[in-house]
Amino acid sequence: MACRVFFVPNTNEEVVDRVDAANGRRSQLFDKMANIVGKAKAYTKYLRTETPTFKNFFRGSEFIDSNNEPDLIQRGLDFYFVNGNQTKLAISRTEFSSDYLQQFEVLQQTATARPSLDKVNDQVKVFLQKIGVSLKEVDEITDANGNKLNAVAKASMATKTVEFIQDKIDATSLPEEAAHFMVRILKNSKSPLYNSALKRIKDYQLYEDTYNEYKDHPLYQDADGNPNINKITEEAVGKLVSEYFTDIADEVKTETKYDYNRELKWYQKVLKKIKQIIEALIGQDPFFEIAHEMLNGEVNQYYKDEVASMQQTGEDFLQVDKSIPKQQQVVKQLEDMGKAVSLKELGLDEIEGLDSRLVEEGEETIMRYTYTDPKTGKVTTFTNRVTDQSKLAFIKKMGLEKARKANIASKDLAEGGTLLHGTSQKLVEMHASKADNLQVKSLTGAKVATSVATATANMKTDPALKNTTLDPKVKLSKGVKSVINEISDLQKEIDGEGEATIMTEVPVFDTVSSTAGTIDLVAVFSDGSVGIYDFKFMTPPARYTKGYGTKKSLVLDPTQVKLDSYNAQIGQYKRMLIDNYGVENVRRSRIIPAHIQYKLTKSGNNYKRTNVINVVEMGAEQSEFMRQLAVAGETTNFKGINKLLKDLSRRKERLQVQYQEAKGKDKLAINENIKRIDRQMQGLLVDGRIAVVLQDIAAGLQTIDKRLSVNDPTHKDYLSTEELIDVLDDFGMYEGLAQDVSEYFVDMPEGESKTKLQTLIAIAGTEVAKATTAAKTKLHERLVDLGTDSGIDITEKAKRLDALDRYMVSMSDSPNPMVRLAHSEIRKSLNRTEQESRRVDEKMMYAHTKVQEWAKQNGTTVAKAFDKLINSKTGNLVARVNKEFYEEIKERQDRGTAEDLAWLKKNLKPKEGAKKIYNEWLANAKKNAQAFHPDIKDVNGKVIKSQATARNNYIQRFKDRFDVFNSPQAYLNDGWSVFLEITPESLEANKNPEFAELEKPENKALLFYYNNYVEVNREIRDAIGTYIPESFVSNMQDSWLEMAFNEGLFAAIKGSKEYLDRQFTHRNDQGDALGVLDAEGNLVSRIPMPGMVALRDSKGNIDNSLKSKDLTRSLMLFARGAYNFKHMNAIEANIIAMSEILSDPQFSEETKTNGVGKIIRKDGVAQTGAISPETIAYFNAMKDFYLYGHTTQGKDVEIGGVSMKRAIKSMMSLYSAKVLALPVIPGAAARVAAEVNMVINGTDGLHYTNKQRRKAEVEMLKNYKEVRAFANYFNVYQQGTSWKRHQDAAMKKGNKYLNLEFLYGPLRQADENVEDVLTRAMGYNHGIDENGNIQRLEALPEGSKNLVERTTFDKKTGKFLIEGLTESAYIDFQTRVKAVAGKIKGRMDNSDIKGYEVHLLGQSSMHFKGWMPDLMRAHFGSTKFDSVLDTLDEGRFTGTTKELFREAWSNERTLSSNLKSSLGSAADLVLQLMYLKKYQGDPKRRAEMKAKGKWTDAQEEAYQLKRESLAMEMEMFKRESTDPRVKALTDVDAYAAMRSRSINQTLTQLRALIASYAILSALGAIGPDDDKWVAQNKATRILMKTLFKSQLELGFVVNPNDIVSMIRSPFPVIGLLLDAQKVVTNGVQESWELMTGVENKRDKTPIGYHTLKFFPGFAQFRRFYELYQQDQQNPYDFDSRGMY
Repeated sequence: MACRVFFVPNTNEEVVDRVDAANGRRSQLFDKMANIVGKAKAYTKYLRTETPTFKNFFRGSEFIDSNNEPDLIQRGLDFYFVNGNQTKLAISRTEFSSDYLQQFEVLQQTATARPSLDKVNDQVKVFLQKIGVSLKEVDEITDANGNKLNAVAKASMATKTVEFIQDKIDATSLPEEAAHFMVRILKNSKSPLYNSALKRIKDYQLYEDTYNEYKDHPLYQDADGNPNINKITEEAVGKLVSEYFTDIADEVKTETKYDYNRELKWYQKVLKKIKQIIEALIGQDPFFEIAHEMLNGEVNQYYKDEVASMQQTGEDFLQVDKSIPKQQQVVKQLEDMGKAVSLKELGLDEIEGLDSRLVEEGEETIMRYTYTDPKTGKVTTFTNRVTDQSKLAFIKKMGLEKARKANIASKDLAEGGTLLHGTSQKLVEMHASKADNLQVKSLTGAKVATSVATATANMKTDPALKNTTLDPKVKLSKGVKSVINEISDLQKEIDGEGEATIMTEVPVFDTVSSTAGTIDLVAVFSDGSVGIYDFKFMTPPARYTKGYGTKKSLVLDPTQVKLDSYNAQIGQYKRMLIDNYGVENVRRSRIIPAHIQYKLTKSGNNYKRTNVINVVEMGAEQSEFMRQLAVAGETTNFKGINKLLKDLSRRKERLQVQYQEAKGKDKLAINENIKRIDRQMQGLLVDGRIAVVLQDIAAGLQTIDKRLSVNDPTHKDYLSTEELIDVLDDFGMYEGLAQDVSEYFVDMPEGESKTKLQTLIAIAGTEVAKATTAAKTKLHERLVDLGTDSGIDITEKAKRLDALDRYMVSMSDSPNPMVRLAHSEIRKSLNRTEQESRRVDEKMMYAHTKVQEWAKQNGTTVAKAFDKLINSKTGNLVARVNKEFYEEIKERQDRGTAEDLAWLKKNLKPKEGAKKIYNEWLANAKKNAQAFHPDIKDVNGKVIKSQATARNNYIQRFKDRFDVFNSPQAYLNDGWSVFLEITPESLEANKNPEFAELEKPENKALLFYYNNYVEVNREIRDAIGTYIPESFVSNMQDSWLEMAFNEGLFAAIKGSKEYLDRQFTHRNDQGDALGVLDAEGNLVSRIPMPGMVALRDSKGNIDNSLKSKDLTRSLMLFARGAYNFKHMNAIEANIIAMSEILSDPQFSEETKTNGVGKIIRKDGVAQTGAISPETIAYFNAMKDFYLYGHTTQGKDVEIGGVSMKRAIKSMMSLYSAKVLALPVIPGAAARVAAEVNMVINGTDGLHYTNKQRRKAEVEMLKNYKEVRAFANYFNVYQQGTSWKRHQDAAMKKGNKYLNLEFLYGPLRQADENVEDVLTRAMGYNHGIDENGNIQRLEALPEGSKNLVERTTFDKKTGKFLIEGLTESAYIDFQTRVKAVAGKIKGRMDNSDIKGYEVHLLGQSSMHFKGWMPDLMRAHFGSTKFDSVLDTLDEGRFTGTTKELFREAWSNERTLSSNLKSSLGSAADLVLQLMYLKKYQGDPKRRAEMKAKGKWTDAQEEAYQLKRESLAMEMEMFKRESTDPRVKALTDVDAYAAMRSRSINQTLTQLRALIASYAILSALGAIGPDDDKWVAQNKATRILMKTLFKSQLELGFVVNPNDIVSMIRSPFPVIGLLLDAQKVVTNGVQESWELMTGVENKRDKTPIGYHTLKFFPGFAQFRRFYELYQQDQQNPYDFDSRGMY
């Protein structure tokens, strides 16, 4: 069993006390079971979940807890394990312990009373209908005089009616009232059953209970006021009969979807039924007989007559309403359970499962809550406190050591806050007691304060708060009173006659999560709804305030940074009340912030906080920043406004993401936008005002209207694309505003205010729609311009993308122009990332070589040299300045006295260039001020409300915070390093000794490296716009193998758990391999910035020792991520804009096609429509891949805590290494096949000629470095070039070679050799025109230089310079080379992916087959204009096939003539194949032959015939195309040239295949003969394997068997599992053979044959060196491929 069990110590019996789950954490499953049935029985049940049978049943279930153990699902009263539609009983209600039954008594009664309500009531209706009694639903039960009765149902004998209140009845209500009619019928008929029932009922406790309940009710008394015994007895009989009726009716109920344990229920009920029948037969149970008669008896006319004859003044029978008002239930639950909870100081050994991080260093006790069961005295200790969550979040953010220091520093503030909570409690009770609709319920029974003086007594008497002046007390009282007034007003809204109950310091708990906490203030309203209010007393750092002493006040909002913590804490309280206290509606979930400042006294050179309170600010009246905060998803009573709140919340979340990615000055605008949305949300929730929303809409509309007309990007009012996207996001929240807020006006009094507000909302809705359309129009215009600049017409209504287009076509070649435009932008971004990364790599590699030289001179290693640079505690470089100096800066900034400011000004100074940065920020701030606080104008443009004051205040706050040149306050800014730096004098005085060591002359190389590292960090800081220390070492973690080399095998083994945990589980990490994840492991739309988030161990603690110490490589990777972040961030707005426009039918349409891709026309006109959802989804998938790094999209599944995405991708990587590592034969074969394909593709001379190819190959032999450098310069390699630079930078040689890239070397080198030759050959064939564009030489003026001729190459440095090469030309040529390479050897290129590559299903199904799509399209692709290669293109086999049937394009030809023509074309192709004839349709060849005088009339006639049919074909092609470049075609020559290329390439390929067969045949390798001479020699066997593999790759497209063999296994990774199975079965068999010496005759494989294949590289190594006899067989020959 994968768990740990702990037994109760010091006991004679082994009683299980605790179980740990497989992940090492306390088992929630066991704890839940123990709570329900006790620990002993729980352990037995827990063991059953570990059995193979149960695991097989539960496998794949989504009902798991956070430990990935089964979760208990409650249905009715029983608990089940659930997997899909299958269930297994976990705990039956009959097994509940007495403690559990007592704890949930009310719940049980409710649950058992109502399960069959509908079915039972249906049976009652049938019976009543038969006897002539009507059933009537009413709002209240009244007597004959109309007086309200406390009842839920009534049987009226006089009116022959059963009345009931639907919301209050249970399963016994209607049966009971119907039973009264049946009993009265039996009485009137003098039935013995009646007398027996009256006699027997007195033997039941029910009779006594009924008597006590009804004896004082007027309807159950005689004329003298005495209890009417007969009527009460009949009431009791009716009640007992109703129970029997319910049971019998329930037995025949239909099965429902929740009847999970019907077999057990059926068995129990059968036994009960048998018992009842036997008792009835022997006359023992008249109640059963009566109930049975009601359900199953024959209702004859006699029954109806009896009912009809009942007197008009007949009696009424009632079912009394015993329900407790919801408010009383909640208050009682809070009171009863709260009184049993205590907060105690406990020893650490008394608390199970406590997170050790919560315990202060050196402490042996901690404050925890306990619950003492009032009945049993049993004490339960709660492991967690509600506030733990925010503490742990703080620890996670800061690290344990820093968090502990911060806690110590704020301890005295926390103590003061605790005392103020006590004062606030008294003030709450005092003000509430004076309100006429509030009542105070004290859990402690303490006397309620009646005045402010009494309530604040502890401010006078407690030494921690004495000497506080009156003003703060009054302000505190006023602030608390405003809260009480709000509660009182809300109660009046709910029910003007009702009262709300006020409870303070209310303990609440949750046993399942073992968590407890105390809510400062709970208001229970008259309808049972609840308000949660939590006081937060805060003393923020000085930068949030202005003034000194008693004049200090807030100038910035200190609550914003804590909102997440507030939401978490109050959200937990909210869940507890709903889950455990019967609360159904939490109306208010509020934070009540209060600003507190204490008096400071000077002690020596330091200041000390006293306990005298100088300042209190609480409530909106005292400070705009101290208004109540609605948190934890608080909503209103209006659905529409709640929808608006949800939209606002989503918008805020997106802005928070933007804030993290934005640069300094942009952060200010985004933050202001966030505050604006907060203001709207709080206005709607706290103040109930829509006006604040309307005001912001009006301001936004005026700003946008003005700025939309500005088209000059340099103008201050120009709206950037990012801002236009924000406009759409902002105004998108207000779509349908009038409808959303319509409920708001229902109860608003009629009048001018209401009419005016409704009119404003209607106008706002209309104007928002106009502004949205205008913004989208502007976006569309810009995208059209962007497309024009890139040569892409996005207005083209392209054909709808089919599945092949979406999954198998690269973005760059997509038929959809918006997809191509997106890729054009992405390609630029990728190129810029590569260029800047390469610069950093070269810079750091040079510095690295200096360290290598230093290490060699000093007889040490690079690793030990790096140790001198690294601070072992932080994992960063050693800092220039000691940490104590930085700590003093922060301390003085937080305190902010005049003396502190003077010290800061002495030790810090403005940076060089800071003034320029400040002025840029100030200009931006002024723009923001105008945008967020514009004057409100009427329709005529007249200012009706000036916002000048708001603008001035905004600018002043900006200056106070950032103007280090004029405002001393700016020195308190925590982001001071943007504008300030430490003075040289302070740097020298506070120099870190470790850094001083680097400054020694003998360590010059180390200092050089350090300075370069710091310089790159500063560049990265500027690139990403986020502050990082200059000494920062990125949070990159070594792979396990790298760890083993860098830190030793022992360290690698020690770190295995953390490494595996990181590889296979979800981490909320900026650099995750799948993209950025949230806390739940979901992908989020955020550009990744790997290396920024601290590394954590498996327990969640920050562990800097996990950082890679391989400094150079780590920095290179970090820089690459940073520049990717920078450049993807630069295009993000454009890509999002494309998605917006693509999704809007107003701006984007596509041409409709039928099932075979033909355009649908109506009256000859092509039909268009909105872009299909599939195309939009495809575009967004590509967007998410490149922008946000979502490399494997779709929902992930966790099994046992393991991410299935990660597991399968790891399996694929392992399988690749197992199959392809050290592929000598496949690599050689790939190169041979690629060479043949290069010849084939060079036959037409379009991209290069074969002469140029041969020249490149010769040049490769003569001048390898230059040819290689040329290709490297253009970065044409499939895997890029950065991996090699990073590999070379590894500090340990082992990491340079023992990695997958090295193991795949033969294949990669074959690919790169082809790419080297191809790039050079294409370089000979391409040049640059006068506009800086890449062109084929044939399109340039004669004498133009090609790219190679334009190149200047420095052999010493390896640097390249190509004359006239622009960025666009560079990318164009690079893309062309990669496209042609795809035609030669296939392509797997992350810079230009296909749709299948973003999903795990596509990745796994195309594993080992990623090269196929491009090669298949090169052969079978349809005719199109190739956007990358800038030419008409078609698959060579497609074109050849069309040539065979080209005459069919003529409408005048008959079937026989078409057949004759096709046979003739086939004969021509055969002759051409045999070099006996040339293709006659090539216009280029015709011109050459004519020039030589060798073109005959017969050839001209044949040529014109071909041209005629090609012209018709081209017109058909143009008709079916939407591409404007195709539509513009007029000359058939281009079309004919394309066809000529197809045919010539096909012929060349067929000749090559025939030649390969001939060679293999000549070598004796073809045929069934087992004695082939080539099989007798190892060298010839290897040669044959290589040739056959080459032949396979060259000819797979023409051999169905080869195609089938490649696609036979849809998911190759399954082969890993099959091989693993073989290893297990074969390993067992081999072990048996070794132990017994008995050989298995059927197993022909040698020892280790299957097992050793799992070592990467062994399979290919073994095949090459033929270690086993089986390896001599050729896996690629025709026998193996099924060709015989």
